Amino acid sequence: MAKRKLSESSTALAALAHLTLGACSRLPIGWAQALGTLLGYLCWLLPTSPRKVACLNVGWCLPERSPDDRRRLVRASLVATGKNLSEAGAMWRWPAERLAGLEQEIEGEELLHRAMAEGRGTVLLVPHLGNWEMLNPFLMARYPLVALYRPPRIAQLEQTIRQGREGTGCTMLPATPLGLRRLFKALAAGRLLLILPDQEPVRSSGVFAPFFGVPALTMTLVRRLLRRFGAPALFAYVLRTPEGRFSIFFRQAPPGLDDPDPVAAASRLNQGVESCVLACPEQYMWAYKRFKTRPPEEEEALRQRSDLSAVHLYGDHRKTAAWREGAARTDS
Repeated sequence: MAKRKLSESSTALAALAHLTLGACSRLPIGWAQALGTLLGYLCWLLPTSPRKVACLNVGWCLPERSPDDRRRLVRASLVATGKNLSEAGAMWRWPAERLAGLEQEIEGEELLHRAMAEGRGTVLLVPHLGNWEMLNPFLMARYPLVALYRPPRIAQLEQTIRQGREGTGCTMLPATPLGLRRLFKALAAGRLLLILPDQEPVRSSGVFAPFFGVPALTMTLVRRLLRRFGAPALFAYVLRTPEGRFSIFFRQAPPGLDDPDPVAAASRLNQGVESCVLACPEQYMWAYKRFKTRPPEEEEALRQRSDLSAVHLYGDHRKTAAWREGAARTDS
């Protein structure tokens, strides 16, 4: 697996993130969520990149919804993402006992217990839905946990993020060749692995498969793990309740994630993510650039239309037909 390039160093931004996390960790959870609501509304009201990306993604993935419904969905999603940011102080700095007081409901936990009892480890697939950071302390109270992560583009932020997530004892492994070798050893030892299945991989580590009907570069790592180790796979997500607490859900993964055909396996993986998203699309992170990398044939068609040497669907410099179509579905 190729390593993604980090952006230039930003000591000031890393220091600001560290201070913000510390300040938010001192707030009651309700106050932190109110701050996140404000951040989300600002992203919605202003011509921000997250709003643009979310509008495009919702327009492409849920075209059957009315324009008003899609706009409400984008607004709710940006608010949920704002809350994720403001809650990070609590998720990464509060003791596990205090976080446990935020758990309102746990559904399907017996699936996890049965999977781990098989002794072959378990691959836990956690989409960008709700506040997935809440799973870390919950799981660590029950099983040794190993989580795969992609290093942030700003190098100094990596230590802050790792310290926050490893505070409960979770082992964080970067998506690098060395990290993957350690991941394989952990699964062979029967550990619980946490992977974000809707994160775009580097092109050499993925195949294009439909996600809500749109071709999306999808990781093949899950298929490799299941075929090599025979471990069971589950989906999990954490939804924020109207009371400001959290409900944790475990779901059986669909069959076929280990299909011999990589595209068929990736398609089944995306179907599992879709099922989770549809449980509460308002809390899905639609602002993530899920469709940034395009299939070669689509890139060539866009190049011919836009007369550019390199294009992607979220580029601010383009106004191709594909861009206008996605934007019109939600913004018009």
